[in-house]
Amino acid sequence: MAQVLDLGDSFEQTVQEWHKAFVTAYFEHRIQSGTIQVASNNSIRYAVQHLPSHIFEANIKQMAETILTDNRFFESRVDKLGWERAMEIHIRDCMELQSTIDEGMSSSSEVLVVSPVFSTTATMISSFVDSNAGETQTKVADLLHVSTALYTMAFSLAEHGYFEESLAQFHAAQKYTPPDSIELQASTLYGMAWVLLV
Repeated sequence: MAQVLDLGDSFEQTVQEWHKAFVTAYFEHRIQSGTIQVASNNSIRYAVQHLPSHIFEANIKQMAETILTDNRFFESRVDKLGWERAMEIHIRDCMELQSTIDEGMSSSSEVLVVSPVFSTTATMISSFVDSNAGETQTKVADLLHVSTALYTMAFSLAEHGYFEESLAQFHAAQKYTPPDSIELQASTLYGMAWVLLV
């Protein structure tokens, strides 16, 4: 008669420990040692795209904040995934982190605590233009990329009720929007007005 294999932990705990082991190994050997470029392109691409998801599954919120504010990780995302895909995933991961913070808050608390990942991400996004100041040929395209990413983050924050941080990001998006990008200017102003009226 067959016997049931007892692994000691529940399935959920086992899965969580697997995610934690993956994250810890990658974090120690690739990020902290500075050897992120040593791995194959496929493993780097997988890691920069999915590492925060593994962190969330492992339930280690502090490490999520660390990786999402790490400039080398952010630049690797842009390098391996391209600007638009990297921004989409990074903003989504920031919102996921914010959701885990919200879940940990008391339901009676009226104060919204916004993770610092948003302001740090805005600084990292803006640095792509700020570091190239004076290069007029590429600057218009860079400005459009940066302002669109900041607008997207601002809109996501507003949708989730983080109006003060959202307004700060709408202002940042407006600052970088190229003068001839009328549609983006109008969308940003609309977003700001919406946030102020709520």
